[in-house]
Amino acid sequence: MSDFELPSKAALATRFCRYHWKGVLTICIPLAFSPLIFCFPGRAEFRCMYLILICCFYWITECIPLYVTSLMPIFALPAMQILSSERTCQNYFKDTLAMFLGSLIVASAIEYCNLHKRLALKTILLVGCSPRRLHIGLICVTSFISMWISNSATTAMMCPIVKAVLQELETNHVLEIWMPEDEEPASEGKRHSSRVALAFYFGIAYASTIGGCGTLIGTGTNLTFKGLFEGRFPEATDKIDFPRFMGWSMPMVIGDTVLLFLSLQISHMGLGRRSSQVAKELSSGAQAADTVSSIKTSAAVMLTVLALFLFPMTCYYCHHLRSKGPHPSQRERSLLTWDFVHNHVPWGLVFLLGGGFALADASQESGMAKLLGETMSALQSWPDFAIQFSAISAGIFLTNFSANVPICNILIPILQELAVAIKMNPIMLVFPAGIATSMAFHLPVGTPPNAIVAGYAGIKSKYMVEAGILPTIFTLLMLLVNVQIMHYLIYPSREFPIWAQTPRNNEF
Repeated sequence: MSDFELPSKAALATRFCRYHWKGVLTICIPLAFSPLIFCFPGRAEFRCMYLILICCFYWITECIPLYVTSLMPIFALPAMQILSSERTCQNYFKDTLAMFLGSLIVASAIEYCNLHKRLALKTILLVGCSPRRLHIGLICVTSFISMWISNSATTAMMCPIVKAVLQELETNHVLEIWMPEDEEPASEGKRHSSRVALAFYFGIAYASTIGGCGTLIGTGTNLTFKGLFEGRFPEATDKIDFPRFMGWSMPMVIGDTVLLFLSLQISHMGLGRRSSQVAKELSSGAQAADTVSSIKTSAAVMLTVLALFLFPMTCYYCHHLRSKGPHPSQRERSLLTWDFVHNHVPWGLVFLLGGGFALADASQESGMAKLLGETMSALQSWPDFAIQFSAISAGIFLTNFSANVPICNILIPILQELAVAIKMNPIMLVFPAGIATSMAFHLPVGTPPNAIVAGYAGIKSKYMVEAGILPTIFTLLMLLVNVQIMHYLIYPSREFPIWAQTPRNNEF
């Protein structure tokens, strides 16, 4: 008998699935939900549910790239006789998407001029070399910058700055930035960041997530739930516009930023525990470092974008207009160039948002949203606070396991129909839940800032899971408090509005 044994069929199948899991899921997911088509023939709402479930699982597993999945509704909705091709494609460039694209281009201009780096470095020079002051300074400047440019760009920009700051502090014997070998052995020759260094990296990652919720253009989820809300309730008098959004969210962002600093100081930098080893190191190191040198809105947005291409980067041309001296030999560079925009704007996000809008439109048109709403009407006996708590908790929990925008595309349409079914003002449910879908603090997969710092500093997931506990708790509480206080200052009406009862006409 030969010593060589062929692997079993189970082993071969396991090996095949390990290396070809994306292809397996791409085929198995549609097959798994196919009973919805065969058991309910001729029902548009179940055809729509079938397509949405496929897109949801494709988004979550990423067996097909996110942006490719987002293009599926363009051919699937007309083929399934849910929406016409014209109406489906209109969802891919709505007013909200024009504003989103414009905000991405404006953010590119900020990067192109290095305005964000200047602001960050100036802040560091102002706060001094105390580790605690540097920590709060970096968190605040990250949160502010993230209001205007993407979270991932903010985090990617701040990581080298944080690294340079930490290296300078270690050089001047202020603190240790690496864990001792006996506490966490190096893996593959790479040492692990100390708890103080982790506090700095987690600070910028979480601050960029929190800061992105401060303005309507801060992150894609803000414009996603705005577009979903306006698509479902086009007659709504309670608008989600730039001033109201900032008025609603800024108190929460400020409170969350302060609490983020305090939570990381307590958990990682020994605040309130003077006898701890970390606190002693920081205290003695800071004293020794005193002598060291320290280190509609869419129309307005598009008009701003146009101006960025028109105006020159410097004002030297004014001197040439006034003087009779020799003119420059080459043209002035504009504040922004198309090559830079083409290479730095994440164009796929437009398709991702557009795909979500198309699916939300289809769920309303097919009657699927109404069916889900009626199914959940039993929650009408619950108090508003309990329903809001459940919606916010669902948003925060789900977004830790997948990208923010797909989770928002999945959750918000369901909550809108739930609000209609239980006769609750939809904006009271959509607004806090929409912001909650951005608040991923536990896993690298949850949001790009987490992935960026985890990859840049080689941070293990277990440390991120631990560090995210306090931010998750106070973010949940701040959202609940904000929706009870600030919401009624911005949107005074507590009654179920007439505009939420208006049915939409079938246009297929």
